[in-house]
Formats: sequence, structure tokens, C-alpha cells
Amino acid sequence: MNSIELTGKVRTLLIDLNFSAAARSVKDEDDLFDNGALDSLTLIQFVLVLEEEFKIQLVNSDISYDNFKSLNHLVKMLQDVYKV
Repeated sequence: MNSIELTGKVRTLLIDLNFSAAARSVKDEDDLFDNGALDSLTLIQFVLVLEEEFKIQLVNSDISYDNFKSLNHLVKMLQDVYKV
């Protein structure tokens, strides 16, 4: 899966999890926490959704603000670490 396809898939998963307007309008480089698309509760739910969808097990050190800051950061981590 290339970066564009993966970004689209991750965006869809986020929107399906969080029906807020912030999630629906998020851009690739937007800060997911600052714009309200993610918070502490939805982050944990989102991790579970990502693990299930991509058949991976995220390690605690990968569940960080830096890796989940934006769709771009998240996709890079998924590709670099988990070879999604």
C-alpha cells in the first residue's frame, strides 16, 4: 500500500471511530490533538482499530504524541516500523 492509499485508509478509520467535525475535516498535516480529532480516550480506541485493521501490535513506545500528531506522522511510523 502506498502512502496516499494508507493515508486515506487511516483517515477513514479515524472518521469511523470519531464522528466529530474535526475528524471529518482533518488534513494530512493537521495536529490531531489540537483540532480535537484525537484525545486520550479516542487515542486508545484508535490504536486498537489500527492494530485490528493492519494485523499489527503497537508497542508502548510507538504510542506517542509525535507518532500520532498528524496523519502524515502516523503513516510514516506505520510504514517505517510496521511495514504497512
